[in-house]
Amino acid sequence: MAKPDNVVCEDGVCHIDFSKNKKAAASSSSQSDVSKQVEDAIAKHKVLIYSKTYCPYCDKAKALLKSKNVNYEIIELDTVKDGEKMHAHLKELSGQTTVPNIYINGKHIGGCSDLIELDQSGELDKLLQ
Repeated sequence: MAKPDNVVCEDGVCHIDFSKNKKAAASSSSQSDVSKQVEDAIAKHKVLIYSKTYCPYCDKAKALLKSKNVNYEIIELDTVKDGEKMHAHLKELSGQTTVPNIYINGKHIGGCSDLIELDQSGELDKLLQ
């Protein structure tokens, strides 16, 4: 899938340049419904990655977890209904504007570079037990 024009990938992260963002189609879900959906997903899944299908850093994070035979849930923000609203709520929760946005055991651990650092320090294996 081709990367949209409003996406910038640099220094290990991909983010949306909202100045280039096209108006999204109106969504029927309220922000509070979307916020609850995001928070419920974080609580439900041991390992959850909010991702975008075209993001190379998301692919790298998924590959690392796959190499460890970890079961994880992926929510591709560019393919799900209300993905932009979810992304906005994730920013409120974590302060992170980029993907991948990774949660383990309900705790925000960061993005791809954070996941790699946890792996290199041995902390990732402890979190995944």
